[in-house]
Amino acid sequence: MFNYLFFQVKSIGDFFKRLGIILLTIIIVPIYFIGVSVLIETYIKSINKDYLLISTRVLDNIICILVPAIIIVMILAKIIVRIKLKYNFRKDNIKIFSIIYYCLILLLVLVFINSLNNYTVFYKDKIVNNNVIKYFESEYYYSDIELANIGINWRNRKHPSFYYKVKFNDENKLNLANGIMLGSHDIDGLIKVNDILIENKIIRNIDSVYFDIYTIDYNDDIKSSMERIFSE
Repeated sequence: MFNYLFFQVKSIGDFFKRLGIILLTIIIVPIYFIGVSVLIETYIKSINKDYLLISTRVLDNIICILVPAIIIVMILAKIIVRIKLKYNFRKDNIKIFSIIYYCLILLLVLVFINSLNNYTVFYKDKIVNNNVIKYFESEYYYSDIELANIGINWRNRKHPSFYYKVKFNDENKLNLANGIMLGSHDIDGLIKVNDILIENKIIRNIDSVYFDIYTIDYNDDIKSSMERIFSE
């Protein structure tokens, strides 16, 4: 970026043009990520009622955020290519290019829809692993959970992460600390699910070695909630 801004410029005007592009990118990218995250989280919450907790997978969250951006870039790129090569492309080449292009767009849309609808909803009496195709949805009861592993992952000391991983009797695993999209977990919903696991006498393996360090900056309410989750 430093070379792009200072060593590859041809004039003062070119410098300010490149500076503007960089500033716009710095402004637009965070707004895009936050906006898409809020829209998707609002959508998922709006179509689910009377739930205790909704948990998604990190990979699906990343796909849901990146795919719309990729599609937007592809559409802009197609427009630019058609303008620049309008008279330099044979019709046969244009047809082949269009077929490949629209197939890629369709594939990306299908991947996005699948990831958007791939999440798990915890209710009072059951757990539903949602899927865009109803046939592939799976339903569990809390008694189907074999165990839960709770703790603080401290492999990255700058960014320690809380985990609450449950394992079902079909070997399916899920980290309830993921929450929806890239936001933080729903602590109130997690407490309710945690209480149900205790009531059903589900094995809870708790690693509280780094608990005090992890919660040192939390306010009293959040720390109290975390203590409830980590209680034996």
